[in-house]
Amino acid sequence: MTPSMLKSRWTLKMDQSIRLIRKITGLRFIVALSETIIVYGLFSSIAWAQLTPASPSPAADVLVTGPSAADTIDPEEAENLILQLGASTFAEREKAGGEILRIGMPMVSFLREAVKEQGDRETVLRARSALSQLTSGNFEARVAEFLTGRDVGASFDGWQTIEATLGDTPAIREMFIEILRVHPNLIASLDGTTRDRTVAIDQTAQLIQANMFQNHQFPSLADCVALLLPLVDPGVTVSGGYESTLVSVLQKQMSALRRDASLWGPVSRLIDQWVSRSRIENRNDVLWYSMQWDLSAGAALGVRTLSETTDIETLQTAMQAIARFGVVEDAKLIAKFIDDDRPAATRMPVIVGDDSLRVTIGDAALAAIAVLYKVPLQDLGMKHGELHGKVAFLVDNAGYLPNQAADRAAAKKTVRGWLNGASPQAKPRS
Repeated sequence: MTPSMLKSRWTLKMDQSIRLIRKITGLRFIVALSETIIVYGLFSSIAWAQLTPASPSPAADVLVTGPSAADTIDPEEAENLILQLGASTFAEREKAGGEILRIGMPMVSFLREAVKEQGDRETVLRARSALSQLTSGNFEARVAEFLTGRDVGASFDGWQTIEATLGDTPAIREMFIEILRVHPNLIASLDGTTRDRTVAIDQTAQLIQANMFQNHQFPSLADCVALLLPLVDPGVTVSGGYESTLVSVLQKQMSALRRDASLWGPVSRLIDQWVSRSRIENRNDVLWYSMQWDLSAGAALGVRTLSETTDIETLQTAMQAIARFGVVEDAKLIAKFIDDDRPAATRMPVIVGDDSLRVTIGDAALAAIAVLYKVPLQDLGMKHGELHGKVAFLVDNAGYLPNQAADRAAAKKTVRGWLNGASPQAKPRS
């Protein structure tokens, strides 16, 4: 039957249906309309089958199960997603890639066409990558098998690196698949070069920033872990933009992460790796959050910071981190600041009578050393000194009144005695 004959028969069938509908009202209308739709749909299916000759599928299509792409996704929508793979911004390209993987097998025929056309290079590369993930065995079937633990994951890019770093648990596997769906290029970079990982980490940070500020999308726990994964490579350098994004994401996800006992242990080791290599311009914030989040890597970072900056606030925060996480041997590294008379960065003056405490960098050094030696701050004449469970001691309170110059001088002498071997009253931390 030719297409013109089919068209004529379809037109006749529709005219008959319309006349029938006009004659019927109420319930009879509904029943008749349903019957007409069913008959028309059946007729169309049969006619189309007559027009389409049977042909064998390509070899790769043997792996594709379920309905065809045309049956489950609008072709225009699919083509737009393909075009977005070559969009001008990384965020748009990455979003399109993630959406294609989310849709899954219905996108296969469109991806094959994009690869075959050999158009825009970026589009072709991303289409080929998505096609590989979807057709190297049924992607969703592979995912299901992987999540049961029966699949060792060798067919997934990046899994062996993650397994070696984070271990292999059901929670880690679920997290890996979630990241693979949203940030496939970052996962692929784990099996690439240091440069691949450095580029991927910055691009991922840009995408997450765009989602937060342009699309008002709350960052997920998968976003958080994705930002940390490339840090398994000690050669990866972090940019200021990346670090700002990571801090923002960690602020939003830290509570959930710490509540997840299956993830917190391995992921906290990645966070420690970031803390240990943080940039000096963000150092004060990183040291502060290391204490808030109980990250012991803050001790080594604090020690390194003492020789990397002259910024007052960053120095005193470093001393607090050392006092919180360090050992008594670290006291000698802080001792060089004992005579630093620069005013400390305080939030609010502590008023005592008609006067207020004067706090210097040297006073903060004295307080940090006292904490390491487990000596009460009051023993150094800091009558209003106050310890703190998170930041070791409060800088605002670690000072002296103007009439306590003799107390400050005596405190310096006492601390120098400890450093030269004299025994403090309390047992030092080791």
